[in-house]
Amino acid sequence: MQNISVIPPQPADYMLIIRPTEAIRSKIGRVQEQWKKQYGLALGQWGFPHIVVARFSQYTAMEERLVSRLRYTCLPLRPYQLKVQGYRSWPSHSIGLQIAMPQAYTDMMRSLKQLGRLMKAPQQSPYFAPEPWITLAMRLNPWQYESAWGTWQHHHFTGAFVADSMLLLRRRAGEKGWQIVQRLSFENMPVEASQAVLF
Repeated sequence: MQNISVIPPQPADYMLIIRPTEAIRSKIGRVQEQWKKQYGLALGQWGFPHIVVARFSQYTAMEERLVSRLRYTCLPLRPYQLKVQGYRSWPSHSIGLQIAMPQAYTDMMRSLKQLGRLMKAPQQSPYFAPEPWITLAMRLNPWQYESAWGTWQHHHFTGAFVADSMLLLRRRAGEKGWQIVQRLSFENMPVEASQAVLF
């Protein structure tokens, strides 16, 4: 009798992000283009303009239930403003933008953390970002970091945008790119109404 080996399913990687408006993304893009020329940034050294809210791993069989619970959590949320407060760094490898953390963001994170058990694959706990930021450049070598931060810490970057949704992204094992699974709108909907929408 021939032995048949069964490959167990692998959990996929998921990420919850907030995307700034097109105006803010364009402004960030102009800064990044300047950095690419000045500091020779290579592919993979610049960040895409978004705020990481959470990262976690889960089996795709749980995805439908996960999306349902995330929608139920997000529908009652009210859109809120996020303000960019200038540049920040993570010595000695990354530079980004600091975002003020309003109470609405804190409340949103508290609600999401209640879904932690749905964001947990075996031996892998979810990561919830302690504060909002946007990464502009990462994996910098020492001279790139020192040159860029030495200059740009004295520059100003201001802007504001309304966060009215999050995106749930997925990357399956073996894949390089991220796929959008669901847009999760903040609609300031009463809990009873959101239950009717979902169920």
